[in-house]
Amino acid sequence: MRTGTQGRERDGLLDDRLRARTIGIKLRFANFETLTRDKTLTAATDSTELIRKAAFDCLGRIELKLPVRLLGVRAGGLEKVGGEPVAS
Repeated sequence: MRTGTQGRERDGLLDDRLRARTIGIKLRFANFETLTRDKTLTAATDSTELIRKAAFDCLGRIELKLPVRLLGVRAGGLEKVGGEPVAS
């Protein structure tokens, strides 16, 4: 798995003083079948380790039956560091 953008999502969250409550993945197989999975955390976070763990938990819920063409990670349910929700 290529991780050239590793940490970019977290850096963006830190730059904007945001934390995410929901972490999601989008997985596209070689035949272009696309699946998504989300995980809602008990508390919002900007921790790289917790974001990575949640993404891998989501990935573990998908049967990897074909070669993977794309894997993306997203952060949702954003709130400011003080706990105020961010309008979507």
